[in-house]
Amino acid sequence: MVQIEDINAAWGWVGFEAVEVLGENAFGHLILRDADGGYWRLSPPDLRCAPLAKDRAALAALAYNQDFLNDWYMP
Repeated sequence: MVQIEDINAAWGWVGFEAVEVLGENAFGHLILRDADGGYWRLSPPDLRCAPLAKDRAALAALAYNQDFLNDWYMP
């Protein structure tokens, strides 16, 4: 499992401070919670880290978003 310290050292320049890894898919993508309560998606194979949801409610709504679910699980 990837350590929060390593994530922050490698990706902190993006503008967030990760405090928790909430999920990881089969392709190594991570869902992270930041110190401000926002959620980010880290996609190492794509060299991308981008905001995913502004709060817990917005993150929960993604569980019903078929586009997100297809992209996350890549069936």
